[in-house]
Amino acid sequence: MQFVSLKSAICQTFASAAASGRPLGRRITFLTSAGSVTGIPVLSKSEAQDKEVNTYQNLLSDADAAFVENWRKTGASTAPHDGYILLRDVTIRPFGDTPVIKQNALVLFTGNVNGVLLESEQE
Repeated sequence: MQFVSLKSAICQTFASAAASGRPLGRRITFLTSAGSVTGIPVLSKSEAQDKEVNTYQNLLSDADAAFVENWRKTGASTAPHDGYILLRDVTIRPFGDTPVIKQNALVLFTGNVNGVLLESEQE
């Protein structure tokens, strides 16, 4: 059994809502101490329409499997799990004068999130 923080659970819940496009739009913004990260959550293999995003999903799956295998060897009853969310079509807006960064995919670790908001669809 893995222990997930309330912050991670909230981030995952908002990501699931954004991925479904309800109640607002498919984009979600996470606020961090370094700036904001906006993207579209990828929660299943069927949503990976891009080779790079699919590669990220495969690597995350491998990492999860290795983590669980190593955790089981320790005999611990719970495993800490900060959580992460895979985003596609990502825009990173650092605070300050740093230029905006666009990326095809990004793994966001939810432990670094200070706030989350759903982006409404642009008319």
